[in-house]
Amino acid sequence: MPAADLSPERLSDEALALGPAQWRRGALHHREALREGYPAIHAVGQASAVGPRLVDFTWGDPAARR
Repeated sequence: MPAADLSPERLSDEALALGPAQWRRGALHHREALREGYPAIHAVGQASAVGPRLVDFTWGDPAARR
C-alpha cells in the first residue's frame, strides 16, 4: 500500500484490530503520551502533517520468568 494511503492512524488502527488474535494486549501512544514517553518519536513526527503513533504489544503471562 502506498505510504500516502497508509497513515500512522490507519496503520495503528489495523494493528490494534489484529492484535487481540495474536497478542495479550496492545497499547496506543500518541499526542501527549507520545510527547512525554517517547520524545524522539514525537519530535521527528512533528515534521509530518499527520501525527505519529506508537503501538506497543505485549504477550504471555507478565509473571512468567523472562
